[in-house]
Amino acid sequence: MRFIRESLVIIMKNIKLPVRLIISALIIAVLIQRMNKDVFIETLSSIHLSTWALAIALLMAQIAALTLRWADLLNLGQHKISYFSSLRMNIASLLANTLLITSIGGLVVKVGLAVQAGVPVIRGISAAVTDRLMTLAALVALAALAMPGFSQLYHNHQLNIYIPAIISAVVAVFAFAVIFLRRNIMAMISSSSKIEACLSYLKDMATDLPLMGRVLVISLAAQIFYFIAVFFIVHSTGINISFSTLLIVLPVITLIASLPLSIGGWGIREGAFVYGLGLLGVPMETAFLISIQIGLVSILAIIIAGIPAVLSPGLRQSLLGGQAS
Repeated sequence: MRFIRESLVIIMKNIKLPVRLIISALIIAVLIQRMNKDVFIETLSSIHLSTWALAIALLMAQIAALTLRWADLLNLGQHKISYFSSLRMNIASLLANTLLITSIGGLVVKVGLAVQAGVPVIRGISAAVTDRLMTLAALVALAALAMPGFSQLYHNHQLNIYIPAIISAVVAVFAFAVIFLRRNIMAMISSSSKIEACLSYLKDMATDLPLMGRVLVISLAAQIFYFIAVFFIVHSTGINISFSTLLIVLPVITLIASLPLSIGGWGIREGAFVYGLGLLGVPMETAFLISIQIGLVSILAIIIAGIPAVLSPGLRQSLLGGQAS
């Protein structure tokens, strides 16, 4: 249980609840106020536990992919962190993202646990920033691939102008928040030698083409696992939308939901799903329910994926050791 206590300590040091809680509650309250309550109650019958089980399995596959990527980034040019140690750090970070704080707080948790496992601070920070940028790169790439679909579905000049601008703004704001607004991280790399070490890591990453290719493929696969999970939940509500059509809006929805503005993305994600799926003709009440289900199955997937670290003595010992056997 030690790694859980360590994770909670790091989380509580970085948590800032009031403003984000208000944002989450306010957005959800506004959405509920605008919905037809009778229609929403009717849509509740579309919840199927079998679909949840399938979605949880897909989200656990996403977690496995993200864990592989994190281990690769930490082990650049060396091999010290095991897959299970990477899983420990990734689960703690995802719990921070989903349950309590935001993606920036999850970044701090991940770096803190990496340092506790013996990873140098600068390598941990460099790997964490690269990890986040790879997710953003995968989402932007998928959004760019799907962008022509907007022109096919909607002959709306404003969409063609504003959607790319929204994607660019989200990426810029998110990257700025991760790199510059977290002062305690920036304080760690304030000296020129530390900046040089960070740049050296990024250079090694960029020049290791096999590793770069592997990380990019893993990043794309992780997002596709998530999108497929959403696809099955959408279809469970009786909405007949093809995966390729859903892909038009999902990357943008995911980018917006990743903004570090609310508690675990709640509220921001619901607003993004209501707007994004609304462009595809999905009723507001159904889109809201889809988003709520995604939030709940994500939490369940993280908890289930973390169970082996809690219940297995051998695995727990490996996690606490932080080294590959």
